[in-house]
Amino acid sequence: MIAAWTAVDLLEYVATPEPRVMVTLHRDGDVSAAVTGGRLSWPVSAKPWPVEDLIRERMWWRQLSSSMTVVVLRNGTPPETAETVGSELVWNDLDIAVRWALDAEFLGVRPRSWWRDGVARLRAVFDSNSVRLRPDRQLLVTDEAAGTVASIP
Repeated sequence: MIAAWTAVDLLEYVATPEPRVMVTLHRDGDVSAAVTGGRLSWPVSAKPWPVEDLIRERMWWRQLSSSMTVVVLRNGTPPETAETVGSELVWNDLDIAVRWALDAEFLGVRPRSWWRDGVARLRAVFDSNSVRLRPDRQLLVTDEAAGTVASIP
């Protein structure tokens, strides 16, 4: 469910020319998600935040992790200040990677056990419509431990 929320949130919050997100279920129990060529905007009138914090704050489920990292790059380096477009600050051409370690003790599960049949379970979440992926969006998911890769339209 957390991988699904992350995928949908990144796709809805960060506009990309090719709306797809890559999710990796790591063999050590971590989960990561990445988008390339993203566009992020923020109202000029709002308190300015670092772009990493704008993304982090959208993910309320980060509280379920023992650690979380957000890396935002433009052409391999951290993005400079945003461009002002009308009433918004805009960052373009962003490569965004989010990774966190879920807190097994807090969640009450054995460490490194939650990705068993991870790709199939993630597909089932979307098939059940408990989390909706818009038809023009794509999710590419990799389960490192099983060596499984799938695309969820």
